Amino acid sequence: AVSRMDSLASVNFITRQKLTEVYELSSLYSSNPNDSLLREILYPQMQSYFLKNDSVEIQAILSELDSLRVHFVEIGNLRLNKKDSLRPDSVKLVDYSVRYFSQDKKLIDSLQKTAQYILKKEPKKFKHEFIFYFNDLSTPQVENDTISSGVTQ
Repeated sequence: AVSRMDSLASVNFITRQKLTEVYELSSLYSSNPNDSLLREILYPQMQSYFLKNDSVEIQAILSELDSLRVHFVEIGNLRLNKKDSLRPDSVKLVDYSVRYFSQDKKLIDSLQKTAQYILKKEPKKFKHEFIFYFNDLSTPQVENDTISSGVTQ
């Protein structure tokens, strides 16, 4: 059980780091609309966080950041789904909060989100090497996933 907790703690750390990186790159991209060289460098970096170089996901993030005029982001309150498998190549979910800040670092908004991600086993240098990819960052949080039976007494 100890090694599983260590694995879970590692995945939690990596997930926070990757979420922070993708949002920071996106906010840097979004807040510099006239710097074509910077944007040329940042876009492929942002794509590398997604399994299929998904421009739809990136556009969704950028649209959100643009519409709110976000310059800085902060990721917090990470909660991994304890039922998720730690096996490679399985889709996992993480709940998190993202706080959006203006250019003068005033809070614009704070949202609860759920992201899907995949740890792909891709040994390049090490036997147990994984590459982390986001599958979906725009999954809305589900408040209640139970379905009522419709029977009332």
